[in-house]
Amino acid sequence: MFFGIALISTLMAVITNTFYRKRIQKAENEKNEQDIKYLRSLLIEKLSEIEKKQVECMETVNRIQASVEKADMHDSSL
Repeated sequence: MFFGIALISTLMAVITNTFYRKRIQKAENEKNEQDIKYLRSLLIEKLSEIEKKQVECMETVNRIQASVEKADMHDSSL
C-alpha cells in the first residue's frame, strides 16, 4: 500500500511539475517578446534620431565647404 501511494505521489509530482514548467516558460516567452518589441521600437527611434543628426551634420559641412570655397574665390579675385 505504501508503494502504491508513493508511486501515485511521484506521478502526480511529475505531471504537476511538467504543467507548471510549461506555464512558467510561456510567461517568460511572452515577457521576452514584449521586451524585444520594446527594444526594437527604441532602436528604430534612436536610429531615426541619428539619421536626422547625420543630415544636419552633412548640411553644416556643406555650408562650411561653400563658405570656404567662397572665401577662396574672394581671396583669389583680390
